[in-house]
Amino acid sequence: MLHSHRLELFACRASKEFASKVIEHLNTFRGEDEPELHLGELEVTPFSDGEFQPKFTESVRGASVYILQSTIPPADNL
Repeated sequence: MLHSHRLELFACRASKEFASKVIEHLNTFRGEDEPELHLGELEVTPFSDGEFQPKFTESVRGASVYILQSTIPPADNL
């Protein structure tokens, strides 16, 4: 793989399919001794103004974290 430390990927509802494809592609680059990447668990709390707050349900300490999310409206796709 192209990184030397743990990589964690998360996605909100609107981007789960895209994130799954990204992970599938990245797993083709991993070495035999490296663990397979997976889509991390994420809880999303929506606010009345359309913003949202993601909350990781697993530890991300020491990892490079990426959240994949579309910015194209409508916001209810979160």
